[in-house]
Amino acid sequence: MNKNVILKISVFLLFIFVFIAFIQKIVSYLSISTSLKNIIIAIFIIFIGSLFINFIENRIKIFFKRFNVKKRREQNLLNFIFLTLSYLILVLVTLKFLNINVTNILLGGAFIGVILGIAAQSVLSNLFAGIIILLFNQFEIGERIKFTTWQYSFLLPSYPPKFFSNDIVTPGQIGVIYNVGLFYTDFIGDEGFPIKIPNSILIQAAIQRIDKAKFYKLQIKYEVLKKNKFSIIKEKIDKILDSKELSIFERSIYIEESTMESYIVKIVLKSNNSNIDYIKSFVLEKLIDTL
Repeated sequence: MNKNVILKISVFLLFIFVFIAFIQKIVSYLSISTSLKNIIIAIFIIFIGSLFINFIENRIKIFFKRFNVKKRREQNLLNFIFLTLSYLILVLVTLKFLNINVTNILLGGAFIGVILGIAAQSVLSNLFAGIIILLFNQFEIGERIKFTTWQYSFLLPSYPPKFFSNDIVTPGQIGVIYNVGLFYTDFIGDEGFPIKIPNSILIQAAIQRIDKAKFYKLQIKYEVLKKNKFSIIKEKIDKILDSKELSIFERSIYIEESTMESYIVKIVLKSNNSNIDYIKSFVLEKLIDTL
């Protein structure tokens, strides 16, 4: 037999023994009369019940995909409610087999309750944050967003070419939301990496709903020698911006700064085209070729 398989089995059995011992300690501390047999049955119920809940959850997802249901927010909310109720029922059934009265736990296990409450503080905050996200439609499943929060820091670029392009940099993560779970929201960044974000952090973040934007604003700077008249340069830039590919409906072209030998032309654009990187590249390419 493979050594890795033997190691995994050994670790699993060790975990089961430790878990049984832990349950026995809690039961003895709460002065609850239950046998080792009931403890083993309760652990078996937890294991089988978790597998069954996971199986039903996957069947629900397959059902929605088969019937091409596109209301992903409603689908996710239904899945969220199902998991919450299912695990609650699983916990109550397990407590019943352990002969544990919930009222006795609340009255006699105050110390354990305080410890577990402190330990589960972040877990519960993620749970309630997930409920709020789903109920109050902070964003849609499958929507492209940009979120900014103080928990995730960023280093802003400071190399020289940036001084002549975008002078406004908003730190944040850009990507697509593809699932909201009990405790985490699944997010795929523009870099292609899947990210699991705790719901309690995401609910505090500033959310930019990129797909809901009515227009997209872009600023471009370009350095021009003073021997070139601004009026002529402006006409050439206008011709470049008249391209139908850019979908530009508002523009401003003016001189922002001046040096001894050159001046900086600043172009401010509003477009219906969400691909602002393409617009910027297109304009800069034409400026290089023309000027």
